[in-house]
Amino acid sequence: MQRRWSRAGRAALAGVLTLGLLLSAVPALAETGPTEAVSASEENPGAENPEAPVSAPAAPVPPDAPAAPRPLPEPIPDKEGSRPLGQVAVSRDAAVARARELLPIPEDLGEPAAHLSQSSEPGSRPEWYLEWSSTPEEEPQIRYTAVVDATTGEIRHYAFDRWGGEESRALTYTRREARQRAEEWLRKLAGPYLSEFRLDEQNSRSYFGPGSTPVHIFSWRRLAAGYPVPYQGVTIGIDARTGELTHYNLSWDRETAFDPPEKTVDPAQAAAAFWAAVRLGLAYRQFWDPATQKDLWKLVYAPVAELPLVDAATGEALDSMGRPFAPVAWEDLRPLPPAQPYNPPAEPLTHEQALALAKSAVGTAAAPTQVNYRETSQPVPGKYYHFMWYPQGPEAKEGEWHYDVEVDAVRGVVQRMYTWTRRPENWQETPPAVDWEKARAAADAFLREFRPDLVPHLRELPDANETRWCRMPGPAEGEEARLPVCNGYQFSYILLHGGIPALGRTVSVEVDPWSGKVTGFWASPDLPEAEELPRAEGVIGREAALEKLLSQTALELRWAVQPPVVLPAAGKGGDARPKARLVYGLAVPDESAGVVDAFTGELLDSRGRPLTRRVLEPADVAGHPAQKEIELLLLRGVLEVEADGKFHPDRPVTRAEAAQWLVLARGLQPYVPPRGQYSFAEFQAGDAALSPDRQAQARFAEAALRAGILVKEEMGEAFEPDRLVTREEFALWAVRAMGYGAIARMEASISMPFTDAEAVDPRYRNAVALLAGLKVIDGQGAFRPQDPITRAEAAAILYAVATHALEVLGK
Repeated sequence: MQRRWSRAGRAALAGVLTLGLLLSAVPALAETGPTEAVSASEENPGAENPEAPVSAPAAPVPPDAPAAPRPLPEPIPDKEGSRPLGQVAVSRDAAVARARELLPIPEDLGEPAAHLSQSSEPGSRPEWYLEWSSTPEEEPQIRYTAVVDATTGEIRHYAFDRWGGEESRALTYTRREARQRAEEWLRKLAGPYLSEFRLDEQNSRSYFGPGSTPVHIFSWRRLAAGYPVPYQGVTIGIDARTGELTHYNLSWDRETAFDPPEKTVDPAQAAAAFWAAVRLGLAYRQFWDPATQKDLWKLVYAPVAELPLVDAATGEALDSMGRPFAPVAWEDLRPLPPAQPYNPPAEPLTHEQALALAKSAVGTAAAPTQVNYRETSQPVPGKYYHFMWYPQGPEAKEGEWHYDVEVDAVRGVVQRMYTWTRRPENWQETPPAVDWEKARAAADAFLREFRPDLVPHLRELPDANETRWCRMPGPAEGEEARLPVCNGYQFSYILLHGGIPALGRTVSVEVDPWSGKVTGFWASPDLPEAEELPRAEGVIGREAALEKLLSQTALELRWAVQPPVVLPAAGKGGDARPKARLVYGLAVPDESAGVVDAFTGELLDSRGRPLTRRVLEPADVAGHPAQKEIELLLLRGVLEVEADGKFHPDRPVTRAEAAQWLVLARGLQPYVPPRGQYSFAEFQAGDAALSPDRQAQARFAEAALRAGILVKEEMGEAFEPDRLVTREEFALWAVRAMGYGAIARMEASISMPFTDAEAVDPRYRNAVALLAGLKVIDGQGAFRPQDPITRAEAAAILYAVATHALEVLGK
């Protein structure tokens, strides 16, 4: 009897044929021997079917690969003394030739735009800024930027940007492969400095952010007298898709003198000084999770401002400016004097009401010069009036003020404010008419009147005058005279939720030192809804958090260099060069700043992940057939290593792991259903009754159901998160994640070449056949459908799902 096909069935069958199901398979899931596992393809099957997801291909030779080895170019010697402004040792043409010689800039881009930056300030160096760009009509658009030292001819900076047009988003280069490329560029661009560099593993990372180039970043720290110099050295970025050089930056201070002390204090003494000075407190911190493409708030223990340093010569605890460290805990921060109870307006302010509020804030009765109005819908509906006052004429006169105020009409408060005036001619020598105490009182009064909604939730951060790098106007002597003069007082406050500070959620108020007027106000965005912030239940204690922090890292000897300051001319105020100080500092990545998880005590990176799990090249996958797929999925954030820093490739996969990985590989986010009513029995009590781990399992399972990766009728009432997943089950879920669920559901059975094809359950037969035809799994030998799938075997399939999501589904 002839089978009748529905329209959906005919479309599905056509999809099977166009996807090339009968192409030769690649090693992955099939068993050709009793212990054989997943294997990455060494060829590029996409040549026959460019849309087919495949195993990770071998990294291609990038178009910007350095030419055959040749002698390293020597920098043009740095000449003693400085030249008059407008005269440099390296001409414009010489700088262009240098950039073309050393950097992958196509010849067909022609001549660059160029400008020379030069200053008479001590320590500054003249530099040529060069830029090559494609024409506006070309696709994709490209831009090459290079900065060439106009004294030595060195490449100080390089960046390559490409946008528009169609380009692959699939990751190809692992960190190991990208590091080899970065080392080639290091030798080519910074060869003379190689003996003074050390690879900084802590600050070398891989970034896969929304709408940006996926890039592997490698940092080499400068060594001076054998000790590392923070923020100096070389940073190199390699495109994780193409292997191209995306950016290069050389930071090398030639002005600082690095003179280590004759004797350093004992490490135990330094540790005791550090322990006595450091203060950690409970706080909220916002992270960006590239896997879910959303913000993530966590409870952490963090310092108020910075971690202390310990002078290697004296054992004294210091701040980053070299002053004695003043320990401050979160509970030491000053609350503001109470304001009148805040009552939001029943209706949004009218134009007249908003204008009256703005006039009161800046202290003027004049009509504004310009008025704007806007409405917003996200993250919450809002209405805002923007008023500006500015004097007429070519330039402001002394005593004439510019005012810029935005009013939130829904809340009835000032949203932001900025005012300025022309300073007195001799302002640097004119002592302020308002001292710090009066300025702080003015800032407090402004907040009480114009932001009463915030006042109960604010705490003043440490005195800005104590941490600022500038001094107040007027006469000064000694070290203070070496600092530049600042033109205002600035007060900063942090926002609290439930008594816990939220890092990065701050309010700033500026006060003019001569008039005492508030000249600036700014507030960061609101905190999210309370349900997005974790509850402070079950956190470890402060001392335990500090012990955890110190158990995961150690103090290291390194240089501390004060930020550049304006110094007197040499010969009038002594040596004009900044001095470096050898210190003990906590060896944590720049992105961490000593922040630890409040529940586990684990040191966190900038994505909120434990540093122990940031390993992108776990040792237990080295040489594994699925090594490349595992490492690329770790880069994308689809997979994570375990707490021990290993991946455990041969361990079976649980349902909870499979759901999470497939959702993330598909480019989706965990999902919380309306009113928190989860579908599976284990989670139906709701978030309040679930541990953080169970909450995550519930949300990923719900997202998998919503995307059609899992089907409730197949799963049953319970999710059973710890139940092992079979090879045929995972094949079906992966095919659904790739959008081929219709093919898996076809009544017609697709033939398979496996020796145990008859053992595959009919529900899974087409899914398995499809993966074999797409060369995701090996079609030879036995498939072993009911065996549990291992983490490495799953990774090979997940790589295909993730690549398909990027290239075909645009996720």
